[in-house]
Amino acid sequence: MATQIDKEACREAYNQVRDDNSDTKCLKEKEEEKEERKERYKEQQNQLIKYYRNKQHLDTITEEYTGLINTTCRK
Repeated sequence: MATQIDKEACREAYNQVRDDNSDTKCLKEKEEEKEERKERYKEQQNQLIKYYRNKQHLDTITEEYTGLINTTCRK
């Protein structure tokens, strides 16, 4: 007795699993997405840190410059 494999059903199931619209994702893809999110988050954190360091530096320069102008104008 020969066993028949429904090739069309197998192909359809395979395409459904690989389809981007499918809710089924393999564990490796989920882990890769998780790592990508972590990298994007770290990059955003680094950008914010740079922004606030630059802002703090500019605020310090502005205060020094304002103090210099006030000192010079009072003379």
